[in-house]
Parts: sequence; structure tokens; C-alpha cells
Amino acid sequence: MPLSLVSELSAGRRWQLGRSLCHVWISFDVLCCTASIWNVAAIALDRYWTITRHLQYTLRTRRRVSALMIGVTWALSALIALAPLLFGWGEAYDARLQRCQVSQEPSYAVFSTCGAFYLPLTVVLFVYWKIYKAAKFRFGRRRRAVVPLPATVQVRGASCAFGRGNPGKDEIQRMREE
Repeated sequence: MPLSLVSELSAGRRWQLGRSLCHVWISFDVLCCTASIWNVAAIALDRYWTITRHLQYTLRTRRRVSALMIGVTWALSALIALAPLLFGWGEAYDARLQRCQVSQEPSYAVFSTCGAFYLPLTVVLFVYWKIYKAAKFRFGRRRRAVVPLPATVQVRGASCAFGRGNPGKDEIQRMREE
């Protein structure tokens, strides 16, 4: 933000901080934006696994998977952000015009747009569609479930009790676990 502010406040929005700082600023800008978008996809995946695999997706498993997703998120983001520098996909700094902007090379534009927007968008839409289907299935199953009988039932003027009137501590504990 401070580097962008210097550019915005300069006359004619010129980049006066040199080529190296331009590359650093552009790389960090793309890195942070891409990581932010991929984190949304990682959160969607985490929610999906929590809902669909709630018994297998324990806290220990969740920590390992989360650490892996964070690593993959930042690795993909770094690849997308550093691709122009690593593979020579255009120049971010124009010394003649004193302009600093993301590489305008068409192949990089397609690569970065797909990797930083369309691919995570597809993941998020697909995962939330699967979450919707799982929730609809679970809700539909509950709606058709048999309603349990009350503890006391009136049968032609007489009352019958099922089980004990006051459940014991062991029974309460078992019911909570179930």
C-alpha cells in the first residue's frame, strides 16, 4: 500500500522508485491477492470435509490437512506471482514511461487469470454445490424419519410408560454420546 500510494500521489502516476522495487511490489501484490482467493477455496474444502466426513475428519487430521492446504495455497500463489520473473513473461516496469504494472503479456494474462481466478472459482462453486447436495440429502432424510414415541402413551384411557420414569446417569451419558 505505501508503494502504491507513492505512485498514486506522484505527478502523472509515475513510478519513480526504480525497476527492482517495481518487481518486488508487483510480485507481492499478485502474491497476496492470489493467496487470498485460494484461501477461500481452502476454506470451502475444509467445510465440505467437515460436513461430509465429520467422523473421520478429526481435529488431528484437520490440522494436518489445514497445514497442507496453507502450504499449497502459498506455493500456487508464489508460482503465479513470480512467473513473469522466472519465465520471462513480459516486463512490469517501463523505464521510458516510468510505469509499473502487472505484466501485460497475453500468455501470462491467461495463465494468471486462470490460476488466480477461474480455477479457484470452479473449486468453490463445485464444493459449495456438493455441500448443498449433502445438506439437502441430510435434511430430506430427517424429514422422512420416524417420529419417536413420547415416554408416556395413552392407550384407551390407560397410560403406559416406556422405560424408567427417570433415566439414570449412565443412560443420560449414553444418550448424550449417541
